[in-house]
Amino acid sequence: MLLTSAFLLSFLYPCVSAHGYVQQLLLGPNLVEAWNPYKDPQKNPPVNKVTRKFLDNGPVTDNAFLTDAITCNYGAKGAANNVPANVSVEVAAGSKVSFFWTEWTSDHPGPIMTYLANCAGDCTTFSGSTGNVWVKIHQAGYDSTLDPPWASKRLPTQNSTWSVTLPAKLAAGEYLLR
Repeated sequence: MLLTSAFLLSFLYPCVSAHGYVQQLLLGPNLVEAWNPYKDPQKNPPVNKVTRKFLDNGPVTDNAFLTDAITCNYGAKGAANNVPANVSVEVAAGSKVSFFWTEWTSDHPGPIMTYLANCAGDCTTFSGSTGNVWVKIHQAGYDSTLDPPWASKRLPTQNSTWSVTLPAKLAAGEYLLR
């Protein structure tokens, strides 16, 4: 086991100002199913997923920027916001992570940004909603040399898939990725 280059990831709902969500993730060699707000609540027994539960594919709006919803969207029906997942996946530092989004039809052009937070222990007890814990590891915005120029408008041209590479010198531990 590579303790210096491996770490565990739990995932937050990828926070966006549009209408879609990540339905699967490719974490190094592991394809992982993500929380589906339209399918998973009906499962009995409930399905454990690496992503935190969220209500739907709508944006975080209004005063939600002052609550846990900005960290993890609105919680699933009947649940509080930002309820930690109880599943993690081991991924090597420097690995490529691919986010497979639902069909991206939103007409809200903008950037795509990826953040990482060290849970400083077990992510099942870590909120990520307080303190200066988030570090941006990737961003793509407006690039006039590309067509279309906005990153979010390029997402549908890439089969609704966006990939990032995790930092190669990331210390071992548990992290949240959004």
